[in-house]
Amino acid sequence: MNNPEATTQALAILRNGENFQWYIIPLLMFLFYIYYDEYARKNYKGIAAGLSLYMVHWFYEIGNALIQYFSGHALWTVPTGTCFLLLVGVCAELSIMFAAAGLVFSKLLDPKPKKKILGINNRLFIALGAAAFFSIFEIFLAKTLRYFWPKRPRLSGFIHGGARSPCLSLFTFPSLSSPCIPTTGSPKRRR
Repeated sequence: MNNPEATTQALAILRNGENFQWYIIPLLMFLFYIYYDEYARKNYKGIAAGLSLYMVHWFYEIGNALIQYFSGHALWTVPTGTCFLLLVGVCAELSIMFAAAGLVFSKLLDPKPKKKILGINNRLFIALGAAAFFSIFEIFLAKTLRYFWPKRPRLSGFIHGGARSPCLSLFTFPSLSSPCIPTTGSPKRRR
């Protein structure tokens, strides 16, 4: 990979409490609050949407960690700027963001699953739009040196397209389309 130093830096702070900052506690409390509020409102589809995005996110992060374990270098890393690194490519702050993102994303969806926007199903349109936005946003993240995608990786260039170019990646689109599934259709009721 292009920058083995980023992987080495990430491994040095992996699950190390020395960088702990207290701001993570209010972030966790905010996350618990929004999920409890949805539970109190009986918005089970929203909760399922939030957790579905979070599960897809962890699927990718575990895959990245396994690639790092077997090859010695991760596809992406968080080498600095976090209060706690959970896996080589995900910090506590990103994990909390992904836990909330699916729930927030589900609020953008129209209650009518078959409604069209510009001739495209609204769920597909919003998932593609969100994937495009977050793919472009990753360019900013890569430039901060807090989140690292190699410039020309062999495998991640194929899967993601690299951090320097916007794309609707194989990572971003499935993640952001996963909240659409629980919010589509009506639940079957038992008699």
